[in-house]
This record gives sequence, structure tokens and C-alpha cells, in this order.
Amino acid sequence: MKIAPYECYTLYLAIKQHFSNEKYDFFQYNGKVRSSIKTYNKRNDRYFFEKLSRKYNKQELIEYFVASFTDNPSIWIGDLKQKADDNYAQWKARIESLSYKFQEELKQLTQNQHLYECIQSENNKHSPIIRSYIRGDLSLETLFIMNDILNFIKESEYDPVIKEINLKIKKYKPFFEYNKTHFVELIKKIYVE
Repeated sequence: MKIAPYECYTLYLAIKQHFSNEKYDFFQYNGKVRSSIKTYNKRNDRYFFEKLSRKYNKQELIEYFVASFTDNPSIWIGDLKQKADDNYAQWKARIESLSYKFQEELKQLTQNQHLYECIQSENNKHSPIIRSYIRGDLSLETLFIMNDILNFIKESEYDPVIKEINLKIKKYKPFFEYNKTHFVELIKKIYVE
């Protein structure tokens, strides 16, 4: 079901707040944010939300905004208008081929080293899996799944990179569903071959 442009705008604000503010939780507050129709009507970019509200239903809009804010939690609305369609298409492709993408990324990651070595940090250096994610060789979904299964990313108040990754994973978790048992089996399959 399509939603009104103003509702699309408040959805955008709520998801942006969810990913950029540690204390705001989209699900806890049921997507409620402080906004007004008067403020919305003064925005120069309201046509963007009008266009989106005609094109997507509410669930698709949630995915649309999540795709962009997981990519960059502090993305500016001007950049969002330019990159959001591509972010959404790439995100949908990753989700639709999640098993395949996961296996390929994991095989690439462990090509020259054992999985255990990939998740271990040594000498205050980030683990190979974290470095691979930072370089863009590993998707957030693969990192999320691996961490959910193996719990290797430890909270660090001293490492801003790990802190940022942990926050991104924590904020993405309620939006991302996957079959954990299936992915545990995929990991086993990769290492039995």
C-alpha cells in the first residue's frame, strides 16, 4: 500500500535518526519522530518524497532508506537523492543472492588463510575480516552473519573503527533477517571441501 508523501518524509527522518543517533531506536519508538507538515511543506526537496511515495510501498521505502543509511549513516539528502536508487538496487541484489554472495566472499577471504586467522586481531591491528570490510571487499551482510555466528567483534571504546562497525551492525540487526542454521551449514560446507 502506498503512503502519503509526508509519511514518506517522516519515515526517512526516523530511519536516518535510527542509523545516526545511538539512542534512537526506530522499532522502540515505532518510527515516530518530531516533525510537522508545515516544516515538510517548506522543504525544497519535498518532490523527492512525493516521487518516492508514488513509486514504493511502505516496506519498500523502509528497505530503500535502510540500504542508503547502512551504506553511509550520515548521508546528506542531496547525495541521497542521487545515490539512493543505486544503493537500493545493490542492496536488493545482495539480499536476493545472499547465500551465493556470502560463500563467494568467504572463499575469497579465506583463500590464503584459515577462517580462524581471518577473525583474529594481532598486535593491535584489525583482523583480516575487518580490513576486508573496510576495503569494500566484504559486504555488511557477510560481516554481520559471520559476527552473529562467531561473535568475534568485541566492543572497544578505544577503537573508533570497531565502535562504528559495532554500531552499524547493532542498528542494522532489526532490519536484517536470515536463516542462521543455513549459514552455519554453508560455513561448514566451505571448510569441508
